[in-house]
Amino acid sequence: MNNLVIIGVGGFAREVYWHAQNSIGYGTEWMIKGFLDGTIRLADEQYKFLDAPLLGNIEQYEIQENDVFVCAVANPPIKMMLTEMVEVRGGIFINIIHNTAMVSSRAILAKGIILCPYTIISCNVTVGNHVMFNLYSDAGHDAVIGNYTSVMGHVDITGNVQIGERTYWGSGSRALPHSKIGNDSTVGAGSVVIKKVKANQTVFGIPAMPIL
Repeated sequence: MNNLVIIGVGGFAREVYWHAQNSIGYGTEWMIKGFLDGTIRLADEQYKFLDAPLLGNIEQYEIQENDVFVCAVANPPIKMMLTEMVEVRGGIFINIIHNTAMVSSRAILAKGIILCPYTIISCNVTVGNHVMFNLYSDAGHDAVIGNYTSVMGHVDITGNVQIGERTYWGSGSRALPHSKIGNDSTVGAGSVVIKKVKANQTVFGIPAMPIL
């Protein structure tokens, strides 16, 4: 039996702890060991909300033989930094897929992926490393989701959308078919991408327009 270490101690990490207990493999392939703090500590009173042990700091934690990891941090650049700190020391990342998630048998999933309740990954979708889909979000047929992307709740990524790495999708946003979204971009909550978002852009509105 493997021991799941959740990287992160914030609100999303606490949600992942809850979702993980109703995910594929819980109790048969792995159990939850606890949380691992990132490089920035929270205020001391915040740690009382954790429902499993705090195992220490990511920089000092000694990886054990049966440890497996998932990164429950939504900020894409920070998520990339934290996962690389574990991977360079040989840490293994697994996928957390909630029992209510629907994943096509023809989808391709990489590692370290989190699929929260009622998410949908449709046919011929490719999902990169350390991607998260929060509640009720989906990716339509033939979409490509780049590494370290974070998709918040109720996001609709439609068919044939091409998404770069380290993108962030605010709650309720949407990308129309054949849209292309560049690396390190942010799509604001409730926004609709009609055609294209350039790399490093933050867009907002309907249609989504650059604001930064």
